[in-house]
Amino acid sequence: MEEDEPGAGPALAPRLLVAFGTNRDRFQKSADVAEFYGVAPVVAQSGNSKTVYVRYRCPKFGPQTFHENAGCALKQEPWAKCYYDQQKARNKGKHHQACRALAYKLVRIYFACWKQHKTYEPNRYLMALEKHASPLHRTLKNLTATHCE
Repeated sequence: MEEDEPGAGPALAPRLLVAFGTNRDRFQKSADVAEFYGVAPVVAQSGNSKTVYVRYRCPKFGPQTFHENAGCALKQEPWAKCYYDQQKARNKGKHHQACRALAYKLVRIYFACWKQHKTYEPNRYLMALEKHASPLHRTLKNLTATHCE
C-alpha cells in the first residue's frame, strides 16, 4: 500500500499501512481485517430476533482511520461518492452509516492490493465493477451519460 489509496494523503497513508502491517499471512480475507478493526458490523441473532451493532472491542484508532479515509475518498473518487450517495439514500440520510459502508468496501479493495503487492488503480477497480455487472457500475455509467449530454 502506498499513498495511491483513495483519499489517503500524507497523514492517512501511514495509518492505513500500519493497520495492515507487513505480515501478509496475518489476515486471510478482507472480512478478517474489517472485523478486527471494527469496520464490519456485528450481527447477533437468536430465533426471530436479529440485532446489528458496532464493534467496540477493537484497536482504538482502527475504525477512526478507516472512517476518516472513507470521508476523504468520497471527495476524490467518483465511484466512492456514488457508492456513498447510494448508501446514504438507503439509510435515510445517515452520514456515518454510509461512511462505514464505504470504509468496508475500501477495506476489501486495500486488502486485495495488499495481498497482491499492487497499488490501487481506479481504472482496474472500475473494470472489475463492469465485469461483475455491479449496480454501482450501472449507476456510474448513467451519471456519466447524464453529465456528458
